[in-house]
Amino acid sequence: MAPVPDEPPPPDSDPRDPEAIVRAVLETATAAEAEAVQRAVASDPQAARLAGVLRDVRRAIVDARTEAADPPPASLFARAKALSSLLPTPPSWFDRMTATVLARIDGAADGFLGGFSAAPALRGPNDGALVTFAHADARLDLSASRAADGTTSLRIQLEITSDSGSLAGEFLVLDAESGAVIASGPISADGAAVATLRAGEPPSRRVDLVVRAPQEVLVASGLELP
Repeated sequence: MAPVPDEPPPPDSDPRDPEAIVRAVLETATAAEAEAVQRAVASDPQAARLAGVLRDVRRAIVDARTEAADPPPASLFARAKALSSLLPTPPSWFDRMTATVLARIDGAADGFLGGFSAAPALRGPNDGALVTFAHADARLDLSASRAADGTTSLRIQLEITSDSGSLAGEFLVLDAESGAVIASGPISADGAAVATLRAGEPPSRRVDLVVRAPQEVLVASGLELP
């Protein structure tokens, strides 16, 4: 069977010509040409498919340009600012690179705590499990408990054996995964403080505690919350 020869392309004046259809879709064709293309599209399925594809492409380009040109609504920035203001920001004194990292002590072995008091600094019937971190002359006793409303109280007690003066300073509680500050506050002259974490914070239930002591910045990492 002899092959069917390819159909020659339509002449430029033919309304089925792709370029004529493009001009009609882009609205650059003359009135007569646009009318001819419209008749061809109505009667020729191939011309109708081509015109439909070109219209879809043009619509997509216009939509993309509109989305890129439209500025974000002011309400979006206002909401972002309001949300960010709910969390404290790291103060200028916080620098994890120069801070002293405390080691967690799972058991106060004989002689391990050196000159520290043997009894925990935190006491009370409603306290959570006591966790101690220490390094050289610095010790942190931490106790976390969770209330019925989901909030968590983290009690902090700082002890520095080489400093008999005031232990007043500041603390930060960080999400151990993201590093975001989720609580901050002052430390009293006797080294005590309480941090209150809102319900659900942090989602990982693991925090790092940063303390600005009189002579240095201390970090206790990886505290598990109840």
